[in-house]
Amino acid sequence: PESLFSLGIMSSKSLIGQLLHHLDLYLVRKSSIVFTLLSNASKYYCNFGIEPSKFVYLPNGVDPISFNKQLSPASCSSEQDDGIFIFCYFGALGHANSVESIVEACYHLKRELGDTNFVFKIIGSGPRLPYIQDLINNLGLEGNIQLLPPIPKSEIYHATSTTNCFIFNLRPASVFQYGISPNKLLDYMAIGRPIIFCADNWPNPLEQAGTVIYAKPSNPQSIAIAMLEVMSYSQLKLNDLGATYRSYVLNHHSFYT
Repeated sequence: PESLFSLGIMSSKSLIGQLLHHLDLYLVRKSSIVFTLLSNASKYYCNFGIEPSKFVYLPNGVDPISFNKQLSPASCSSEQDDGIFIFCYFGALGHANSVESIVEACYHLKRELGDTNFVFKIIGSGPRLPYIQDLINNLGLEGNIQLLPPIPKSEIYHATSTTNCFIFNLRPASVFQYGISPNKLLDYMAIGRPIIFCADNWPNPLEQAGTVIYAKPSNPQSIAIAMLEVMSYSQLKLNDLGATYRSYVLNHHSFYT
């Protein structure tokens, strides 16, 4: 429930909030062992006198068999198509993701570059979808942003193989100091492209891989600057960054290792 409190979705002082908080602590205390997606979750529970020894860190992962079926060796390169640089986000369109911030960043980027230099593909659905669609129309970004429906997991690697760079955005929230493990971030890494990480500097797999392209979360100007920076990279640098992420995630987040 701390995630709900930290993101402002629910008040910790509300009756439901207090019930969830006490239920969470009760269940953890009664458990013999707790598996967690978050690398530092035990630090949170230590604040309530719970021993860290009962926690086992078990992060999300990727399926290299599915990855290899969907991607040919040629698709592991991110050569640009007709000079158009393709950014992509796939995943939920919810409050925590704040994809509208990336849409607004595209507006700043368009003012800098014009219409023909980039495309941002949004693949997914969620409660923020109508707002995002209206924002795209109001900002005149129909030519630069493609809003696409969700794609099955079995097809997502192939469907995004022409992407040059992924963008990951996460609203600022103190709860993320205990770690993050989003499936889509690991999938981005497996596809092997640069990733703009628009989130606070909490423990994350990009940092552990050794290189992160940071932008301020939910900050369109900062995200646009990062997008411009990545567009200036040589093809060699783009490929090297992608290969670093792919190697790390397959070595450390494979379901089979």
